[in-house]
Order: sequence, then structure tokens, then C-alpha cells
Amino acid sequence: MRTPSLAFLFLLAGLVPMGAAGGEDARYEGVGLAPGSGGQLGIGPHYQVHFDAAGVRFEPALGRGAPTLQFVRFGEPRVGRDGQGALGGSRSLRAASGERVEYDLGGGRIERWQLEERGVAFSYLVPERPAGSGDLVVRLPLATSLPDPVPDGAGGLRFVSPDFGGVSVGAVTGIDSLGRTQLGELRWTEGELELRLAADFVDTASYPLLVDPLVGPILTPSTGSFDEVRADVAGFQFTGFLAVWQRVFSADSIGIRARRLGLDGVPSLSSPVLALGSAGAAENPRVASLGGGHYGVVWQERVPGAFGTSYRIRMQSVNVDSGALGNVLTVASATDDVLDDPAVAGEWSENPLFRFLVVWRDGGLPGIRYARVQSGPTGTLSLVGAPAVLATSGALSGTYGQFAVPRRSTSSGHVPVVVRRTLLVGSTASIQVAAVSLGSGPASAFTSLPSSTADRRFPALDGNGLDFVLSYEHQLSGGRTNIAARTMRFQPANQTFAFGAEQFLTDFSISDGRLPAVAYRPGKSFVGWVQTNLFVPGTNSFALRSLNSANCAPCQNLGTIASGDTSADSRIQVASTSTATGVDNEMGLVVMSRIDGGDGEIWGQSVSFGTGSNVTPLGGGCGGGSTDVQGSTAIGSTTLRILLNGSPGNQTVALLNLSQPTSLPITCGPCVIQPLEIYFAKPVVLGRANLSLTVPCMPGLDGTAIDAQWATYTPGPGACSAIADWAFSSRSRIQFDF
Repeated sequence: MRTPSLAFLFLLAGLVPMGAAGGEDARYEGVGLAPGSGGQLGIGPHYQVHFDAAGVRFEPALGRGAPTLQFVRFGEPRVGRDGQGALGGSRSLRAASGERVEYDLGGGRIERWQLEERGVAFSYLVPERPAGSGDLVVRLPLATSLPDPVPDGAGGLRFVSPDFGGVSVGAVTGIDSLGRTQLGELRWTEGELELRLAADFVDTASYPLLVDPLVGPILTPSTGSFDEVRADVAGFQFTGFLAVWQRVFSADSIGIRARRLGLDGVPSLSSPVLALGSAGAAENPRVASLGGGHYGVVWQERVPGAFGTSYRIRMQSVNVDSGALGNVLTVASATDDVLDDPAVAGEWSENPLFRFLVVWRDGGLPGIRYARVQSGPTGTLSLVGAPAVLATSGALSGTYGQFAVPRRSTSSGHVPVVVRRTLLVGSTASIQVAAVSLGSGPASAFTSLPSSTADRRFPALDGNGLDFVLSYEHQLSGGRTNIAARTMRFQPANQTFAFGAEQFLTDFSISDGRLPAVAYRPGKSFVGWVQTNLFVPGTNSFALRSLNSANCAPCQNLGTIASGDTSADSRIQVASTSTATGVDNEMGLVVMSRIDGGDGEIWGQSVSFGTGSNVTPLGGGCGGGSTDVQGSTAIGSTTLRILLNGSPGNQTVALLNLSQPTSLPITCGPCVIQPLEIYFAKPVVLGRANLSLTVPCMPGLDGTAIDAQWATYTPGPGACSAIADWAFSSRSRIQFDF
């Protein structure tokens, strides 16, 4: 209940979700406002509400069990004493911010709509006691697609279908500015809601007066509704991530949702849920990021029409910093020819002409097509040339079906597209990859993965520079599936790809893996997958494992991170915030489409590619400054830097020596000098030098250590007469861990 500090509150506890799970920090759909057609769009966990100058339309998310999108639309309210003329005025949109929309009703009266987890609370501020006598009545014209309401037994009404749910309106309460309360009455009369408050309370109340109802959906359990599924995620350097997913309202109304997240994977209050695209059946969103400061989101749409169903691949940009939405671009369209499963890759370079590559499956070709999309400085998207054919299915060429692209591509200006090709004869399958230029020209010829008798399917890919990690399901006899990974390097000279050895990531003895996802960084990469426990039939979990980006050898097994019911829509996606140089905060994000009791929800969990610092100063310096360590000492880290600070004199070169802690140092006066084992020569500028290292993602490094010390040539007597002409920094011990 809101505080009645200035008003007499007339509360209608209204439309609320029944049987819906409450919001949690890890769940990404909350409440918030987004730009809408002609006004504002309010978004809640189980509803959306349109605010425009004409009125308010509330739409519950009832899942695929509802044949069409259901709604309740509230017309212009009238406020007055019973039997007297209603207070005049017309509704006009007054303000919208945060989680509230306000309308001006004239004469000092204000209508407010407050978004809440359970529904939408709306209130009416009446500045003074209305003239006349009798009950105070708020009359709201109401149009709905649902059946006429029935009492709920608690003073409210329920507009509900027994098959798929509906909308409820709760009881009425009045509160005046002194905090006194009085129960009211809710009626339904010939297409109008009446909110009534007794005359004696109206006469004695302290004014101004506020009328405050709540609106929300009634949800019914519906196995297989899966109303929030198909999540994807992409990251941007130093900033965070964008998660996208599809939101099912009914069988013919599916929308695309997005939310910006911090580096810890948690949405901030200033980053509400975004609604992309337009009304209709929009599905299978995917997201990638550009160096120009924008994410690109693609999805597929189907729109029934008089001359057949239209299919479209559409795209929209999201500003990395503000969340502002760009234009909606139709990348491709067709009538009766299915266009589906779009994917998108983004260029990462300093090219001012930032471009995406969009790839999709064309059922009319049939085969796989692609298009180049350019993003302007403000995120305006436009096609570059016409869509082109990547691969055509046929009796001789086989069927090209599943495919994958990296979220962010290379500074080489080419995007690898991995496809699965199935031959009609013998039903053998192979994985192939072609390079598509983001500039112009046709795609390269396909390079095939080394042959195997095992079926490889559902490829996943990520990388930057020229290096990539490719993962896929490796299917063996009996239908068992393992998750495999291997390196893939682009060779620009001949437009081909070189593959590393195949590595297996799952514990094949107790579980099967399917639907892998990859997040790449130069030192350590992550592969996630949906895992089925062979000893607990019908149980899925989400598994995650790190691997060495140089050879795909498995590193630490992060194990099960979440579990849920078996469903074809259970998905996991993984993203990093890595850049082409590999220098950033080394954070990643796992996003999961979790199915629980038939209800699909989007959850996330942050992961670290290497954080923390395990460094012990050992002293022992003599005139050569200090050895300092920055960045992460975790295996797979790309941010580890060993620095020389405070070197005296005019030296131009320093030697960094790395030795084992078991090596016996040389003691000479105040100097403790490590024996030369591995050393690097680095330039000295203003008494400073540094070396950046990529720590291999090797489990054997966990718990091991190295000692680091700098030496500089300083002609003349030194602190140690036995080693003249040299100065030595203090030492530091660096211990590696997970």
C-alpha cells in the first residue's frame, strides 16, 4: 500500500498473476517502461500494458494455450457522486518515467499507472470533495476479449476463460490523507467497471482524494507453454551484456525481449526490459555486438495474410550505453517460403563502416542465405547489397541445415560460417566452414572438418582475430552424444581454415550432452551444454567447462550450474566481453532458458575467465626498483602484467627473470638475486618496464608458482661488489590458480 501523505486513497486491488513465480535477482524479466507505438509500453513478468493518448490496454501473457492475444482495455474514467453528473475533462498523457505513467484528467485530477510484479496499480487523484451527495463512483468503460466477469469471493472480479486464464480485478479500498481506510465495492454494469466508496466516508474524508486500482493476469498451469524461452547473449568491452529471448503471450502473439546487464550479469534499475520489433509471431532471437557501440538483434517472424503466410527475417539495434532502440530492418521476406533460424555476427575493428553479417535458412531455396547489414553512428541499420546464397540443398549437393557464426568476428573483415551438410545417399553428415567477407564478393569455398564416421551436429562457434573455438555434438552408435571442441584458424591467404585436434568435454560414462554454446577468449574459453543424466531419466542440467583456447584441451570442469525439466526448448548460451586485443575484465555470462513445471524463464549467472591475484612480495631488491604484478593470476588469464617500477638512472633495457621457487637465490649484501632461468628483455621508459603474459589454461598449473625479478645494467659500483654494474628489483612470487 502506498503512503497516503497528501491524498484520500481509493484502492482497487486489481489484476494480479495467480500461480506465477515471483521475481528473483537471477531472473531477467522484471518491470519497466519501454518506448511503444504512439506512447509507452509497460512490461511485467507476466503481462504487458500499452499506454497512449486514447487509453490503456492490458495484455496478460497466458502462453500458447490461449489461441489469440487476450486484452482488457480501459476507456476514459468518469468520477462523480452517485446520481450526479460526472466530473468533466479529457485524458491526456502527462508524464512517463521509471515504472509510472500519468494522465492529466483536467481540473487537477491525475490518473496514475504504477507497474508492479503482480500487475499494474492505477490511481485517481481528486483534489476536492465532489459536489452533490451519495457514493463516490469511478466509472471505467472496459472492452475485453475475455468472458464477462464473475465475482472472486473477495470483493473483486475475474475475467477468465477456464481453458487458458485471464484477468482479475481486486477489491476496492479507500484511504484519506490522514490514513483512514474504508472498504469499497466493485461492480460490473453494462460494459463498465464501477468503483464505489460509501457516501458517509466521502463526506468525512480529508482531501485531496486518490483512487488507486491494481491490474494483473490470472495464469493457469499449462504444461508445454514455455512462455519465456530461446535466450541468447552477447557482451561488449568494459560495459556488460545484452540478453535477448522470446516472450509468448498466446499462440499467435510472440514478442522479442531484451535487457542490458552489468558485468556481473545483474540488471540495473536504469536498464528496464526492452520490447523489440512489432506485434505478431516473432521468434528465435540472436544477438551480436559491434565495435561501434551497438548490439544487433535478429529474429524470425510469421504473419498470416489473405494470400498466404509471410515470413521475415528482421533486425534492430540496441545502444550499448543507453539501451536506445534503432530502426527495425527487414533483412529478407517471402510468402509461403519459410525463413527461419537467423544468426548474426558483428565486426570488431576500428573501421568506421561497422557491419553485421546475418545468416538464415531459406525453405524456398532451399538452403542457407546471408546478408550484410551496416550500422550507422546512431545504430541505424541498412542493407549492403542484396542477400546472397551461401549453400543450396539438392539431390547431389545434400541438405544444408544447422549452422553457426561467431558473435563477434575478426579484424580480418571475414566471418566464418559453419554448416552441417547431410548427403541423401547413406545419410552421412559432415561439418564445413566458409568465409564471408563483410565488404563484398561471394563467400569462399567450403573447408571440411576432418572426416569421421560419427555424426557431428548442432555446431557452435566463437572467436576473434583469426582464431576460433568450434564445438558440436559428437554422436556415436546407440544415439549417445558427447560434446566435442577443436580450434579453428582462418588463413586469409587462401581463404581456408585449419582445424586442431578434437577434444571431448563431457563425462561420457554418466551423461549425454547436447546443444553446445561457446564463449571465446585468447587464453581460456568456455563451452556450455544441456546435459542429460543417464541414471536419472527425464532430468536435464546445464553444464559448463573451461578449455585451453590454444588447443581446446579441457581445463576445470565447472559442473552442473542449474537443472530443470526435460524440454526441447531448454537452452544455454555463453558470452564474453573480450576484445580483439584480449585486454579487459575477463568476465563472461551464462544465460539459460529454464523450463520448470511447464513455465519457461530466463536466468543468468556470471562466470570469470580469470580473476583475483595471488602475489606475495619477497623483497631482496638492491637499487633496481620494485617488481609489481597486475591483473589476474588465474590459469587462462590474458591480463597478467609483471611491471618494473622505480628503476634509477638512464637504463634503456631491463631483464625480467622468471624462476622456480625451489631455485636457490644468490645473496650478496642486501641483494637476493634469482638465478637466470627464463628471462625477457624489455625497454625501460622513465624507470618503468612491463611484460604481458597469457597464462595457459592447463590444470597442472593450479597451485604452482614462479618468482619474478628485474635486473638493469647500471655501470659503476653497486650494492653488491661481486656483481658490479647491475641493480636488482625486489622479487614477487606469483601463484597460479583457477
